[in-house]
Amino acid sequence: MHLLRVVTHAFFMTAAVAASGATIKDHNTWDAVSISGPLGQAVDPAYPWWYALDVQNKFANNSRKLAQSTWRAGLNYNLNAHWTAYAGFGFTPTDTPLTSKPNRELRWTQQIGWTGRAGAYTLGARLRVEERHYNTGDDWGVRTRYQVRASHPVPGCPSLSGLVWNEYFYNLNDTDYGARHGYDQNRLFVGTGWKLSEITRTEIGYLHNYVHRPGKDDRLNQTISVSLYLAFK
Repeated sequence: MHLLRVVTHAFFMTAAVAASGATIKDHNTWDAVSISGPLGQAVDPAYPWWYALDVQNKFANNSRKLAQSTWRAGLNYNLNAHWTAYAGFGFTPTDTPLTSKPNRELRWTQQIGWTGRAGAYTLGARLRVEERHYNTGDDWGVRTRYQVRASHPVPGCPSLSGLVWNEYFYNLNDTDYGARHGYDQNRLFVGTGWKLSEITRTEIGYLHNYVHRPGKDDRLNQTISVSLYLAFK
């Protein structure tokens, strides 16, 4: 029920913002590769420290142009069987049409995450805080991101799951590079998760991304999202 409330709230917030002005619509393709593994005592399954490396590319303009890439590195700490903490640093260059002029972003990230089960469902939630700096300004912007997700195995095919998640973005301050306090964007994903091996899985599906851009037309990215996860043991 909590998952449904969060998704419903995010949907109506997005709809309200969308109704307030013009919206640019585009078809995107996003790909991502995430690699993680234990630091040090790999033979100990309870060892809490894990490294995490992520690369993401966003192709916009009807998926014909690479408009944004993100490289991020960080550390995960497993607090217990359900809770994890994360901190990392990333670099993101962005080009048109995802921005009005090319820019480069430096981003610090802190995150707390939870996973659990409810019957056959696997549930997850995370709260992420980001400190963001652009070469087009002097300020540091602070943004929060709250994601909830649920998956369920496909009957007769336990390696394949139906998956849905929603992530809500909220700016905590105004900045000289254009961020404004309040709602920033929302991402709603519906697709499949496929466990290819003990260390490899994919998530493939449709991602509905609505971006609020104060002073400009908002942006709706209707996206095919493909993610590959490698978790070394």
